[in-house]
Amino acid sequence: MNRIIIGIDVGQTGAIAAITNSGKLVGVWDMPLEKYVINSKAKHRVDGAALHRILSVLDDVALCRVENVFANPTQGVSSMFSFGDAFGCVRTVVGICGFATEYISSQSWKKKRGLIGTDKDTARLQAIELFPAASLHRKKDIGRADALLIAYSGL
Repeated sequence: MNRIIIGIDVGQTGAIAAITNSGKLVGVWDMPLEKYVINSKAKHRVDGAALHRILSVLDDVALCRVENVFANPTQGVSSMFSFGDAFGCVRTVVGICGFATEYISSQSWKKKRGLIGTDKDTARLQAIELFPAASLHRKKDIGRADALLIAYSGL
């Protein structure tokens, strides 16, 4: 019986991917974002309600693998706060869905896929090879590719 494994690449440019435990593509989605305004400047953040709608239609989920993120001292304070906000939203929605969840470092899943020390596009090309139906032909599909590889590295 095929069960679903979800991979989530956290962040505003991240994505959600679902594959079966036999490695077949179920679906891949860009991280849903909502617009909000601070001091008349439009910003974006992860839309938790839309993320819940995506995840809640997936039946028979065996595992949800979420990329575990951490603060990077080379990034600015506001960008790190935004990234942490996205991680918190994802973690909350996954918890509400009741999925068994594994938080995995980027180093861990990239090591399994032989991606340590490679550029981001290498992951996209590898995901295209594994999931040709996923339509990952745009450079901005790196988040989708990462989500697929996060799920796939859990097989």
